[in-house]
Amino acid sequence: MIAAIHGIGYQHLTCETEQPKWRAALAKGLAAAMVDPALARQLQFIGYGDLFLPHGTRAGADPPYDAGDIEAGFETELLEEWYTVARLTDPNLPKPGDRTRPPAIPLSVQRMLDALSQSRTFAGIAERALVFNLKQVRRYMSEPSTRSAIQDRVASSIPLGTRFVIAHSLGTVVAYEAICAHPEWKIEGLITMGSPLGMHNLIFERLLPTPKDGLGAWPASVTWWTNVADEGDIVAIGKHLADFFGPRVEDWIVDNGIAEVHGAEKYLATTAVGAALRRMT
Repeated sequence: MIAAIHGIGYQHLTCETEQPKWRAALAKGLAAAMVDPALARQLQFIGYGDLFLPHGTRAGADPPYDAGDIEAGFETELLEEWYTVARLTDPNLPKPGDRTRPPAIPLSVQRMLDALSQSRTFAGIAERALVFNLKQVRRYMSEPSTRSAIQDRVASSIPLGTRFVIAHSLGTVVAYEAICAHPEWKIEGLITMGSPLGMHNLIFERLLPTPKDGLGAWPASVTWWTNVADEGDIVAIGKHLADFFGPRVEDWIVDNGIAEVHGAEKYLATTAVGAALRRMT
């Protein structure tokens, strides 16, 4: 059995709609690696995105966030990290312009949002959704009640007999912490895709359990860990997780194309992910 844990931006999506998509994408990756694509039917999607929605929010709609809703501290620092990496890794990113904005919104924040909306990672994502993504990361990492609720959801949803976990984006942080907290699950393999686990200050040092001497704890019973990142994925800061969790992590750099490089389905369809699951056979 394979448990699949999503990342940011899944607040309006359900297991019923997403599980078939993830299975289909994984089947492509397995076939590319010359592994039986039928193994994708063992994937069980676990959702927690609804826990980020405010009570009373209309179904299918994000809160009407804009640049003025980005909080100082964690959210602004995360935005700056994404923007800095985007400028370094996306040479075609247009120079951010000065668009009309309310006077209370710092020019730098609006410019960074404008630029990121044209990046290979976040192209086509509405501003309100991008701001919500920032808030989801901040809330998981700094709100104990939110973190606990998500961990409880995952713990109650892991199918009995699960041997492998595939996680994407913020879900890699969720999965890592859940596996560390539950060695009784006997998870054998972990695949992380587009992971921010190697982001200093905002993510890595805040993990549970807390890293010691610059090295993160090994996730409980896991015997192999494959990490996959696209070179242009600005969410996957610190793409070589072996530098953070030890040489047992197998890091792969993949090419997800020219757009939506952070997409979970793009990662699932890679040969690297399919090859990692050859251990199932």
